[in-house]
Amino acid sequence: MRTTDWKYDFSSLPDWSRYRNGWTFDEFYHVPQNDLLCCIYCINEVSPCNCVGLLAILKNQNDPRLVLNVTNFFFTLNFSASNDGKLLFLQPELYDRNANKPKCPVLLLDVERNAFAYVETENVNPCYTVVEKGDGVFRVEADASQRSDWDKRLAALCRTEIRPNDLHWHNMKKLPSLPKLLF
Repeated sequence: MRTTDWKYDFSSLPDWSRYRNGWTFDEFYHVPQNDLLCCIYCINEVSPCNCVGLLAILKNQNDPRLVLNVTNFFFTLNFSASNDGKLLFLQPELYDRNANKPKCPVLLLDVERNAFAYVETENVNPCYTVVEKGDGVFRVEADASQRSDWDKRLAALCRTEIRPNDLHWHNMKKLPSLPKLLF
């Protein structure tokens, strides 16, 4: 479990207490290049080995302020950042009622530009990282233990190159409507 030394009243976040129980925990990912803190909070195990929580992003460790908070859908414990800290990669977990299955796109957040984009995928496994390969290209990588034959969707995702400049970007205010964009 990751903790943080940021001086912020996390209990003031929306739904902080709503999802609290004896097994709830929080994960904090500091991005020092951009003085950001990504917090996936009120994390619960919703099915075996499937932990999800809500998202908050803070800026400025010396005087933290909330810059993004998403509480209408959940995020897995998957976080990566570009080398310069300008792009954050997360994995929301959304449920498609029509298809009766979860969808877990790769979500890109550009907090400086106040924008987001996403890459649709059939993968639901959160055991990967997004790695910068240079020239504006990122690749999804999983450790060898996750690339087994039983998880062909993750293996297919690992062959994907992500080129942020080629994606359709949306204003961050529209992020709560991500389920409508996907479904």
